[in-house]
Amino acid sequence: MLNLNHSIDIILPVYNSEIYLDETIKSIITQDHQKYKLYIIDDCSEDKSYQIIKNYLNEKVFCIRLKKNMGPAFCRNLGMRISSSNFLCFIDSDDLWSEKKLSKQLKFMIKEKVNFSYTNYKTFKKKDKYKHVISTPKYFNYLNFIKNTSIATSSMMLNRKVVGNIKFKKIGYGFDDYIFKCDILKKNNIIARGLQEFLTFYRLRRGSISSKSFRNIFWIWKINKNYLKINYFKNIYYIICITLNSIKKYKFKF
Repeated sequence: MLNLNHSIDIILPVYNSEIYLDETIKSIITQDHQKYKLYIIDDCSEDKSYQIIKNYLNEKVFCIRLKKNMGPAFCRNLGMRISSSNFLCFIDSDDLWSEKKLSKQLKFMIKEKVNFSYTNYKTFKKKDKYKHVISTPKYFNYLNFIKNTSIATSSMMLNRKVVGNIKFKKIGYGFDDYIFKCDILKKNNIIARGLQEFLTFYRLRRGSISSKSFRNIFWIWKINKNYLKINYFKNIYYIICITLNSIKKYKFKF
């Protein structure tokens, strides 16, 4: 019999998210898997985000308020440092989860002996009006991933042992999660497995990183070249692959 009685740590960075935050937190606390701890890192928000967060604080929901804006990489690293459960999830402050996201993903990871998993997801601007339906590949290794970056950060669940000392790195404009996934896959030489169900909902916002396609290509090129040390010709090939996959699935939203 599978032991599904594991606690899951959820890390939620927040910065000026008052419009969406209530909906996001509700999608977490209404999970059918109730053995979790939610670590909210308020990144010096200037709106009413903290007033919303205060309504949810309890023995399972914690908040750290930063006195200076540090960015999502710092917030996620801080959340990992103060949390302690064997399983880790991340969610952005405007994304949503299906109520069975945690239970189904945990069961999948334990049953299949997987240390890095992700789910299919849908993109949306308004709830229940989906723009893209993203069916992800069944698995990714490092080489697959740098050709098709369609693991949504809010869809991931990780066994803490594969994270080790790996951190989110602030390199480039908002691509700390891309580098983090590359580091996990490359340094552990592992295969990430996809749970082929739509359990994550990724919000598209005007002005967000995901909405600026050509800048995204530029930054991935720079990260591949300067951080991942990918040579010029391979880098061109990987960028072409990412672009084609993005056109097919996201209309350049990767």
